[in-house]
Amino acid sequence: MPKNCVLIDFEPQSNWTFVKTLEEETGEGWEIIKRVSWMYKNGRVENLRRYMSYFCLAFGVFVSREKYKNILSWQQFYGIFLGFFSRLFHVKKKNRIYVMTFIYKEKDGIIGKLYHWFVEYAISSKYIDRIICFSSTEPTYYSSIFRVDNSKFIYIPLGDDIDNSNIDFKNRTSILSIGTSNRDYGFLVDVFSELPYVLTIYSNKYEKIGKNIMMTGDRVGDKIADLLRTCKLMVIPLADSNISSGQLGALHAMQMGVPVIATDADGIKDFISSGENGYLLKNEKALWIEKIEYLLKNDDIWNHMSKKGIQLYNESHTVASMASNISKIIKNADKK
Repeated sequence: MPKNCVLIDFEPQSNWTFVKTLEEETGEGWEIIKRVSWMYKNGRVENLRRYMSYFCLAFGVFVSREKYKNILSWQQFYGIFLGFFSRLFHVKKKNRIYVMTFIYKEKDGIIGKLYHWFVEYAISSKYIDRIICFSSTEPTYYSSIFRVDNSKFIYIPLGDDIDNSNIDFKNRTSILSIGTSNRDYGFLVDVFSELPYVLTIYSNKYEKIGKNIMMTGDRVGDKIADLLRTCKLMVIPLADSNISSGQLGALHAMQMGVPVIATDADGIKDFISSGENGYLLKNEKALWIEKIEYLLKNDDIWNHMSKKGIQLYNESHTVASMASNISKIIKNADKK
């Protein structure tokens, strides 16, 4: 009898809430298939190694595809490669493929044209049933750049869980920026060069930038909860407002009661309610300086935003709520 599987590129927690909720809500078993590759991001060699990892795992699942009824690709490229192989070899459709965490960033030159063709060839095929986005504006945006009907894309709120026990709302001093994708750290450095606060940027290299700014290539990983327990403010400067990025950093900050100041970009508007749990701003230096100063010097405002972030997280952004929303999509498809 066909079974279900979820394809991931990281090491999940034991008794993972995501799969546990899928099993409870669909009434069926879910197998985890993993190939840990998320860390291969620095340089051409590591990027090639990462894409080869996607290729190999996806091809293995493709060869054994008849064992599965529903294939949920948490790592989007596993699902995209599956769609590509299925269309390339004109196989009979035997299962439903759901692609999660879909993010597309255009590339330049001939490589960019080939990349666009590859993604469109895969996702426009009959083999990929739904594409799950974590921004409410993305279905319309992606259907406009690919020849794919808007209805194939579906938005659900992103969910993630870290250990937020023993939150201390008082002893917080650090200001953090975390992430590499679509970041405009040149702008952020320019902002903090005129502020007295110490900023630590967790990116992909080590560099001392002025007397109050440090960029580190240390991997955050499981340290995220500890970092955010002492964090007073999360800042997320984005380069392209159309590209989905920064959500996970915002989500972790919300869960730990850390207000967020971020670029006013489509992909992050579903997480930050400007004036409630942070501020969404244009990338204008004077504006960022004004809001950072205002937030850090007004305890009442900070306390309101801190508690509001936790409230918004608990209402919509847990892993269980995300898995529940995906289960509904799968169950609705089973009824047809």
